[in-house]
Amino acid sequence: MITEIKGKLTMTDPVTIVIEESNWKHHTLEGYEDNELNILNVFAEEKGFDAVREKAIIHYLDNESRFYTLFMEKIKRMLEFEDFYGDYDFEPAFEAYEVELPETVSDDWIKENVKLIQINILKEKDGLCCLEFDFAVSWDEEHGMIALMHNDEFVGFAEGGYCWY
Repeated sequence: MITEIKGKLTMTDPVTIVIEESNWKHHTLEGYEDNELNILNVFAEEKGFDAVREKAIIHYLDNESRFYTLFMEKIKRMLEFEDFYGDYDFEPAFEAYEVELPETVSDDWIKENVKLIQINILKEKDGLCCLEFDFAVSWDEEHGMIALMHNDEFVGFAEGGYCWY
């Protein structure tokens, strides 16, 4: 799979891959394919898909189940404590899209309302690239939400469209 990604990934065009055994395929957010994932290099430095970027994507692909579990736990916690966008007040978005946030967020609720759709390869730091994970969400179809990770550490979550720089 990495050979296919490496051969197709440019600085401007995303590569769409299908991860057959992805846990994200069980998410049913309307308008998104079961297990398609876009990988985009446009936000990285002008180096193309070099060894450092390849290493970051391989790390995700090799550990996709672990990343999935981390995201599910983190999203659930943030929704339950209503603090995952910092200063962003997401309650109006829930009201505007008529999405009801349950008092206790279950995995099934997340599977119906959150879908990983893209990974952006960002700048290199300490020999590893930061990866930005873009999620489509039912409560904000325009922006979604994004998570920034460096290796296995969460750096932050934000409303989609936020610039980490």
